[in-house]
Amino acid sequence: MMGKMSGRVAPRVKEAMVRSGTLMVGYQPLPHKQAVNFFRLVFTAVPPLGRAEVDYMLDEIERLGRDL
Repeated sequence: MMGKMSGRVAPRVKEAMVRSGTLMVGYQPLPHKQAVNFFRLVFTAVPPLGRAEVDYMLDEIERLGRDL
């Protein structure tokens, strides 16, 4: 369901992450998917991330976006 609100979710979740100090993520449009703003994650090669770290990121996005 893409609508006016969908473009505001990523910026609001990012702001909550920055304020809480948990993560720093970016977002950008994905025009081919009709997504105004979509999360953009950049991973480091050293140290390598494991599944637990990626799960934490996804859980944090879900937690902070739950009430939007």
